[in-house]
Amino acid sequence: MTNITPAADFAERVGTTQRGVKSSLKAGYDFVFCGSGTSGRALAWRLAESVLLVEAGGDDDVPAGTDPRQFFSNLGAERDWQLHAQGSSAFVERSA
Repeated sequence: MTNITPAADFAERVGTTQRGVKSSLKAGYDFVFCGSGTSGRALAWRLAESVLLVEAGGDDDVPAGTDPRQFFSNLGAERDWQLHAQGSSAFVERSA
């Protein structure tokens, strides 16, 4: 019996996904979105006919991932990476 670490299992699943995605790529795109999230996905869909959307992780083809109105149900769920923004001193007291 082989003892596969979680990291190795994840790497194997990512590799399988990437090979499948690579086979369906076009030669060019009008726009490329990286890490768009739920609302960005909706924007990309409406913005152009030829859009490449690059996301980390697995499949998010669930209502909370495809319906922007359900965004808040992702908070604390397995799709939430728990990343938090940090302020920048360059923008403190900056007026519009």
